[in-house]
Amino acid sequence: PNEYLPWKWLWEKIADICRKYFKIFADYKRGEHIYICLEIIGCKNVRTEDSDFFHDYIGMIDRDEVLCDPVVITDLKNLEETDIIMKKLYLSYILSLGVRYNDELKKLVDELYSLDQ
Repeated sequence: PNEYLPWKWLWEKIADICRKYFKIFADYKRGEHIYICLEIIGCKNVRTEDSDFFHDYIGMIDRDEVLCDPVVITDLKNLEETDIIMKKLYLSYILSLGVRYNDELKKLVDELYSLDQ
């Protein structure tokens, strides 16, 4: 709507599809690994965010095709692993869209790539 990508709403839909996909493949492939990658086509010049930090900042997708880094799940039956991989996919999704000023982004980076791990 209004040339704005509702990326949080879209992620909820993607995550739901991924969970269903994991369940089907866990049953079908008996837990073997799968690769997941997201691609969004036809999104050039679509806004992604307005920042509170800079009054004139508007996040905008600068290309027609957004491609997220692929991730791999080695054991679909391991819920902890699938949760971590989904967070990595979400992080790649946010970064691929060019989102810069978001609390979820900072939280994901801190959680997934902290020095404590």
